[in-house]
Amino acid sequence: PELVKPNHSPALEQLEQVLDNLRQALHWSLTHSAPEAGLRVAAGLTTFWEYRGYTSEGRDWLERFASATDAARVPADVRASAAEAIGKLSNNQGDHRTAERWLTEAIALYREIGDLSSSAHALNTLGGVAFDEGDLARASVLWERSLDQSREAGDVNGILRALGNLGEASFHSGDIDRAALLEEESLALARQAGNNYFESIQLGNLGNVARERGDYALSAARLREALMLKYAQRHQRQIAVTLEDVASLAAAL
Repeated sequence: PELVKPNHSPALEQLEQVLDNLRQALHWSLTHSAPEAGLRVAAGLTTFWEYRGYTSEGRDWLERFASATDAARVPADVRASAAEAIGKLSNNQGDHRTAERWLTEAIALYREIGDLSSSAHALNTLGGVAFDEGDLARASVLWERSLDQSREAGDVNGILRALGNLGEASFHSGDIDRAALLEEESLALARQAGNNYFESIQLGNLGNVARERGDYALSAARLREALMLKYAQRHQRQIAVTLEDVASLAAAL
């Protein structure tokens, strides 16, 4: 539960310290034909797998449990969470086809059980798959749907995430002014919610906006803020993203 809170760095540190125990628990679930227990643990650790660079390991555990012969008897909410987790981790590895298949399944399961907020989250990730494939139009449609559902569910994190992603779509479509407005709105919501993760992402995005506008000093300041937050969280993938952005600023200079 601590992983879904805005400041989850202490929880990530605790999980890192007990990683061997977690692995033993997952191994026990696998050898004792307990896919529900395994899927609950492995899917619950998605943020940990992603942030700390264990993407391949997390995906491997999830897929092994999901392919178990008795996995079909696992409750729908657990299967949905696991499907979303596999989709997210697969997309992080560039395996877009697998990601789309699992995320589509997750969305269907969430709708089946009436979980609007989680459905919006999965839609948002599916939009990310389209974005990573270069389909900005489809990504924007999916993110708009995610935004609408998040607003209906009253999910602030879902709202700020969708706004930020729509800002990214605008940025890469060349509409820098709209990108700035959406990213600033998302940043304000992230700070209001105390969500350091999304604050760091929007700061990085706004650093890119400033670079495109020729304000290199502001760009450097934004990217520095983003990088400091990401290093504090030890989010390996996001650190790499901002280092690329810093390189782009250096090239512009």
